[in-house]
Amino acid sequence: MIGHFFKKYRQYFYAFLGFFLLEFVATFSVVISSQARLDDYLEQKTIELNSNFQLVQSQLKSTSELLYQETINQPKILLLLDEANNANPQELSQIRTDLFQTLYPSYQNFKNHNLSLLQFSFPDNTTFLRFHRPEMFGDNLTQFIPILRITNQTQTPHFGFETGRTFTGFRYAFPMINHHKHIGAVEFGYSVQAIQLLLQSQNPSAFQLLLSDEYVKSSVTPEELTNYYPSLLDQRYLREYASFDPKSPYSDEHISIQVLNPISTQLAPLFREKVNSQRGFSISTSYQGQDYVLTASPIQDIEGKPVAYLVAIALDPNLSDFRRIKVIALASSTASFLLIFGLVLFQIRNSQSVRK
Repeated sequence: MIGHFFKKYRQYFYAFLGFFLLEFVATFSVVISSQARLDDYLEQKTIELNSNFQLVQSQLKSTSELLYQETINQPKILLLLDEANNANPQELSQIRTDLFQTLYPSYQNFKNHNLSLLQFSFPDNTTFLRFHRPEMFGDNLTQFIPILRITNQTQTPHFGFETGRTFTGFRYAFPMINHHKHIGAVEFGYSVQAIQLLLQSQNPSAFQLLLSDEYVKSSVTPEELTNYYPSLLDQRYLREYASFDPKSPYSDEHISIQVLNPISTQLAPLFREKVNSQRGFSISTSYQGQDYVLTASPIQDIEGKPVAYLVAIALDPNLSDFRRIKVIALASSTASFLLIFGLVLFQIRNSQSVRK
C-alpha cells in the first residue's frame, strides 16, 4: 500500500523535496551574504575610528612641536633648566619659581590648544616642575613614564599614550639641549577629555577611553586612583571621573546616560569577548527601537603594551537598512520558489490528467 501511494505521488514528493532544498539553500545564502555585508560595514566603522584617532594624534603632535619651538626651546628657558642641574636646594627652589612665573602665562594660553600638562624633568628623569601640580616635584619617573625615560636616553622626541603618576593621556616629550649639553626634557600632555572633545568635533558619538585596571594601578599614586571607576562594558577597564561625570544627566551632547548605560550593559558580554583579541572591532545592538554601533580601537603605550581602548558609541540608522534588505531578499526568494513550485505542481497535475 505504501509503495503504491509513493509511486502515485512521488512526483509531488520530489517537487516538495526540491522546493524545501532550494528554499533552504536560498535562505542560507541570503543570511550569509547579509551578514557579510553587515560585517564589512562594521569593519569600515572600525577603520574610520582609527583614521580619526590618528588624525587627532597627528594634530596634537604638530601643536606640541610648534609650542616647543616657539615657547620652550628658548635661551631663557634653557638657561634656567641648565642652572637647575647644578643648583643647591635653596637655589633650586628659586629657579623653579622663576621658571614657573616665566612660563605660567604661556601655560594658561596652552590650555586653548587643549594642553593639560607641562612638565620639566632632569636627565635622570627626576621631576623639576609640574605646572599642573607645582607643589609636587623631586620624584623619579624612570619606571613610571617610559616616554620620558626613552627621550632622555636617546635625546630625541617621543610621543605616545601613558598613565603617569598624576596624569593620564597623550604625552609628547622633547629633549632639552643647551649648547650641545643635555639638561633634561619637557613633556606636553593632552588629557582624556581633550581627546574626546577633539574626536567629537569630527564624529557625533559618545567617546570613552577605557584604561586597563592593571595598568592604571601600576602607575598612578594611591590618591589619584580615586579618580577612576570601573567601566560598565568591562570591569577590567577603568574610566576617569574627569572625562565623564556619572551623576550628570548627559554623558555628552549626543547620547544621554539613560540610554548609554543600558546599551553598555547589553553589549558588555560581547565586548568582553572581543576585547581579549586586543584588536579593533565594531558591534551593534538595538535599544528602544533604535540601532547603535559600538566601535573600539586598542591603544598601546610607547613600548607596544596594550593599555587602553578608545570606544565610540553612536546612533546608526543605517543598520535598519541591512535588516530591510535581508527581509526583502528572503521574501523575494521565497515568493520566486513558491511560484516555481506552483508551476511544477500544475505541470505534474496536467501530465497526470493527460495520461488518464
